[in-house]
Amino acid sequence: MSLAIQFFSGFQVVAAELGVGFRVVPTGGKVGGNNQLWFALDRGESGVRQIEVISSSDIKQLIQLTFVQAQTVDGQPVAGNEPSEIASWITTSENNFILNPKSSKLVEIRTKVPSATEDGTYRAYLKVGASAAKISTVKNNQTQAIVRNAISFNKELYVLVGDAETLTLDFEILSLQDFTDDDGFKHISVEFENSGQLPLGLKANLTLVSTEFSNLSYGPFTAGSTPILENGDKGFADFKLPTEVEPGNYRILVQASQESIIKNKVFEKNLTFPKLGGFKLLPALFGIFLLVIAVFMIRFGFKKFRNSNSLGIANSKQSKERIGSEIEFDVDEFMDQLIAKNQRRREKVSAPSNRTKPKKSNVKKTTKTNANSKTRRRKKTAAVKRVR
Repeated sequence: MSLAIQFFSGFQVVAAELGVGFRVVPTGGKVGGNNQLWFALDRGESGVRQIEVISSSDIKQLIQLTFVQAQTVDGQPVAGNEPSEIASWITTSENNFILNPKSSKLVEIRTKVPSATEDGTYRAYLKVGASAAKISTVKNNQTQAIVRNAISFNKELYVLVGDAETLTLDFEILSLQDFTDDDGFKHISVEFENSGQLPLGLKANLTLVSTEFSNLSYGPFTAGSTPILENGDKGFADFKLPTEVEPGNYRILVQASQESIIKNKVFEKNLTFPKLGGFKLLPALFGIFLLVIAVFMIRFGFKKFRNSNSLGIANSKQSKERIGSEIEFDVDEFMDQLIAKNQRRREKVSAPSNRTKPKKSNVKKTTKTNANSKTRRRKKTAAVKRVR
């Protein structure tokens, strides 16, 4: 960070730009020819690996090496904060040293297994920490106070304890898969399995020979496998291919090795280099979309049918009541009209004639007429009740 915070003339605070890295130097032995901190030792034996600590900073840095415990979180090993149980087994040729700007230093890491140790696998993490080496300095007649920030990173350390018969080295070449990554580059990934007891860091080669064109071949290409630590574990080596490799039918030769163990396997495969993950994602999303639409339509249709059904029942009840009331109204009106008609008929019959006749007593006739009218009225009332 080149920006300085100036409090007053002649003094400023600068945030130090730290930068450090390291690599494991390959050596001999069954597990030494790689960039991993692996040791395969019998009880009472010791082994040495070298690391190179490299500065990418413009300032001096204080480097500190510590060995912390390995923890498992969600099935994955991670570095803890407490010292490892095997920290007492490990010594370093340099520690708490000053690393000059843009320089590097080789450090030996020696591991000695106590004679009373049981056979098995022991893990720890090497933590490499860097901080600004100086608190203040004078530059251009100004005193600078450098903020003492720090950085650190971890590297897994793996110690396998056992004798020569137990510490066997073996592996199998299982399969390969072709694909295209998100940036459009073609890859072939080869899968391996650890069938021995020693950890694997395989060196692999891959060669493509076309079965369609006799003079067409590509490679060999080189890649290293991911760490395959224990028996039964699987890992892979990823080969990024040049753009001129075209899809087609190929004979594929895979060779993998670690120390004196070398294995070969030939595959014949039609390489199409499908998009990684993309060819399966779209159909899956389309299927889920159709399923959601189907469920929605079924629920909507059932709800609409249920509402229309209940509405139909209510309408039928209302219609029945309305029809019944209309029938009752029509019958009453009909009976009123019938009674009025009979009354007019009786008045017409009882009306006097234009001829002059002597008046006769009609008491009996009137009585008889009234009796007949009452009888007819009772019959009509009974008929109305039956209709209702």
